[in-house]
Amino acid sequence: MRTACLLALALLLFDARSALAQFDQYTEPGGPAGRPVSRQEELEGKMEAAPLRLGVVRVTPWIGVYDVQYVDNAFGTPGEDEKTSDLTGTVGAGLRAYLRSGPKVIWAAHLLPEYVAWEELEDRRSVNGRYGVLGFGFFNRLTLEVLAERDQQQRLASLEVPEQVHLRRERGRLSLEVKATGRISVFGSGEVVRVRNVVKDPAEAPLDRLDRDASYLRAGLRWHLPRGWSLGLGAERSQAEFQEEGLDRSNAGTSPVVEVRWDREEHYVRFEAAQRKLEPRQGSSFVPFEETTASLEAGFNADSRLPIWVYGGRGLVYSLAGDYPYFTDDRVGIAGRLKLGWRTDLALFGEVGRHDYTASAAGVPDRRDDTSAYGAGLGFGLGRSARLTVAARRVELDSNLPLLDRSVTFLGVGVTLGGRRGEW
Repeated sequence: MRTACLLALALLLFDARSALAQFDQYTEPGGPAGRPVSRQEELEGKMEAAPLRLGVVRVTPWIGVYDVQYVDNAFGTPGEDEKTSDLTGTVGAGLRAYLRSGPKVIWAAHLLPEYVAWEELEDRRSVNGRYGVLGFGFFNRLTLEVLAERDQQQRLASLEVPEQVHLRRERGRLSLEVKATGRISVFGSGEVVRVRNVVKDPAEAPLDRLDRDASYLRAGLRWHLPRGWSLGLGAERSQAEFQEEGLDRSNAGTSPVVEVRWDREEHYVRFEAAQRKLEPRQGSSFVPFEETTASLEAGFNADSRLPIWVYGGRGLVYSLAGDYPYFTDDRVGIAGRLKLGWRTDLALFGEVGRHDYTASAAGVPDRRDDTSAYGAGLGFGLGRSARLTVAARRVELDSNLPLLDRSVTFLGVGVTLGGRRGEW
């Protein structure tokens, strides 16, 4: 019922990318980066914009000095007196390469190493990076994608302890969609993910409790309707194997999934819901989970001076606390981007939510954390692919249990050449 109310609130705001991923450990606040585009549009646009050509390969150099920021609570500790502040920044340089191996096949690869520096917290300095290869084919009735990627970056791993740590994610994915008729298509995908927290500082929280290997299999039918609508129905098999023997939350389950999409020139909607039924694996302390997870993202007035996004949903998040194997993360938010000039824009966002914890045994106190986040960013285009960004955001958590209230503020600046770090 609470999820339905949150989604209804978001839909009411519609008259006015990042949707909440249903298994992400942490979703960055701030809403979508822009309107989603198909993989074909994305890769063809990147190839066309690539400034260098090495034979048949097109190359885009990438340079970034970003996340240069002041963090007022580096360890995410409760209480104002216990905070540790510091300066951090990341510098990277690499390239993206694109190759068309046939009229309907595109390959993409990226090699983006980076170095993370801290002024005082030496144990947090690290060499990170993003490396991957992607193949995409778009044929008469078939679209096919294969991906392999390794990404290690500094980011928040969990809002339970809102501190920036080094998180490594390795994944492989195969997905396809086949047109069965003019309006009906069959889709399927398989993905394996390996998540590891690179813990170097003994003062950090026990984030290795979240290390896990996961796999997802999804298949179904998609019905393409007039006026940009489509409806998808399918099922997903998920499995998670945790590496921490003393706090094993391994689980598996099969869930029916429904998706609704609407794409128009100025507006779009992405909605997805799954009725999750997850059971513990043998020897696991995971408490059975049988609830609906959902994600919602909508964008309006794409070509106006003030495009607006509404987003939200519910996700399952694994907990660091031994007495709570997981919590549900409910949130709803709104974001906008005001175009101040030809190459300047102001982004604003605000979101609210709640974490409801599930206890592992009788007698464990009920725990609920109310959450809020808000922020702003000013972006300046410095050329064809260079961009300067100045941003600030604040995350606050208010718990019903004593001594668990916490907050963290980020003030930062960054310059990139060659596109955003997370793009292909």
